[in-house]
Amino acid sequence: MRACVRDWRHMMSWMLAVLVAIGGISACGKNGNSAEQGTPATLWVSAVDIGAGDMKGKVRIVAGASGQSVTTMRIEGIVVEPTENGTYWWPRPASMTSPGTYELHLDAELIPNPEAKFERGTGTAKITLAAERPTVAVRGIFEKGSPSVHCFCEHDHEATTLDPTLRVRFEITTAAGNVIDWQGVKTTSTGAAVRVTLNLGEVFRDVPVADVLDADRHPLPLPLTVTGRNGETADRVALDLATVGVAVFSYLERGPVKLGDSSPSARVTRSVLVFPVVNKPKLFGTASTIHDVDVVALIAYERVVLLSCGTYTNASGNTGTYEFQVSDLRVDAYDRRTGTRLGKRVFRAPASECPTVILPGETGSSSAADPAPAFAFAAGFQKR
Repeated sequence: MRACVRDWRHMMSWMLAVLVAIGGISACGKNGNSAEQGTPATLWVSAVDIGAGDMKGKVRIVAGASGQSVTTMRIEGIVVEPTENGTYWWPRPASMTSPGTYELHLDAELIPNPEAKFERGTGTAKITLAAERPTVAVRGIFEKGSPSVHCFCEHDHEATTLDPTLRVRFEITTAAGNVIDWQGVKTTSTGAAVRVTLNLGEVFRDVPVADVLDADRHPLPLPLTVTGRNGETADRVALDLATVGVAVFSYLERGPVKLGDSSPSARVTRSVLVFPVVNKPKLFGTASTIHDVDVVALIAYERVVLLSCGTYTNASGNTGTYEFQVSDLRVDAYDRRTGTRLGKRVFRAPASECPTVILPGETGSSSAADPAPAFAFAAGFQKR
């Protein structure tokens, strides 16, 4: 019996030696490549950033292994399943809040396949956290019937009130503890809305006319700075210059717009600044700043009506309606310093007639006054 056991063990040792020699079994259990099995694959990382919206508080990592697929990723000891295209959302721990650069350790399990060289992969990803900036919401207090200027600010596009002194009122809201600096006056927020006023005439008078003509690129910053507990400041809040101009000069319907003028003065060469409801503002003559403007012309819609042509019926008994919109323009020109109306004219839209026949899908058309004659009329006040 002992001889039989000794012969069996000898035979098994011989068989294992043969199998290892032909590469059938490796020390790590795969493909006979013990060197590659012992060294994990190096993961590639193409993107690391902070999530936003619903993913706020998580870190987005796009990573993988060349030539192989990943089953799960262990990031700093937390197992994360992939969502799509090698994207992993790692829950950022509460300890990772301070500004700075953090290195994350990645450990991935790779999907085994006949050609696979590795069972796992490792790598690192770095992410830099910037100091979080405070946010601020600015909204206007709207009063019905008053000329208004829209505040194109975060979270709120409501109108602000323009009173006879050209002052507007705003409400500023930011997190408790943030410092609000309005025109040099500082206050610490309690979280409740803070009401402030701004004299648009004072801030608008020295604005370059060139900025108004290119208002899309030159907003009017509010004299507001909000500083958070970490010393970071919020984004600046600004008003649209063209809209501010319409709001300020709409007051000419009730009186002069004083921009620091001591007294009205006649000028040989006049400048005319046109604020149209269509197109961009335009200057005729020369004026460096708003304070230099002599005449202001406001172009607005005089009449916008929707006319119906009734019901149309085709040979098959199908019916349809047809409408067209008519828009006229009105020009009002004022002496800025005195508020005197210098002229007014209405430019009618071309006459529209109801079509005899309408095609399938046709529901209407529009007719608007040509703005070119309106601008030409306004330009004429430069020489008067």
